[in-house]
Amino acid sequence: MPGIAGLVTAASAAAFAALVGLLHVLRRDLAPGQHFISEYAIGRGGWVMRLAFGCLTLACASCAVAVATPWAAVLFALCAFGAAGAGAFVTDPPGTPSRPWSPGALHLVFSALVIPAFPAAAIVAAAAGAASPVGRAGAALAWLAAASMAGFAAFATWPWLRFRPGLAQRTMVAAYCAFLLVAGLTATRPA
Repeated sequence: MPGIAGLVTAASAAAFAALVGLLHVLRRDLAPGQHFISEYAIGRGGWVMRLAFGCLTLACASCAVAVATPWAAVLFALCAFGAAGAGAFVTDPPGTPSRPWSPGALHLVFSALVIPAFPAAAIVAAAAGAASPVGRAGAALAWLAAASMAGFAAFATWPWLRFRPGLAQRTMVAAYCAFLLVAGLTATRPA
């Protein structure tokens, strides 16, 4: 079962990355350094971003099965729940005041589940040592995911770093996708 789940993890993560990459071409009105990827869900072509969130949801859910360590599985399931919610609720356009319980506010709540839970899940999966289901490359990527999440948090919250929040977020998302690809492919190998 972990082999099939690993294949689904890797394929879903690759599909997520490909769809977000496609959106960079389709939505040239959104400068990648200035805008978050969630903003691709607003307006024309928004369905592509919602499909991408679905792929990320599937990647995280199948990774919960593929990693086969209980705490990592719980954290990856939390990531899947957060990604599903982030995809279900479209973010508010930039500059729009957020209202409690609005779709944009709910998008932020669900996204806030994924951002810290993902590196925690990756580190827990990698902490199994020699028995780690993600291998050495996955362990290195787990720490890269944590570092990129910390960098994104700094860029998103510290005023003097806010000049390229979209770039910081894309770096974090790329690290998350790289971990999912490696973890998924590692899980497909026979034990």
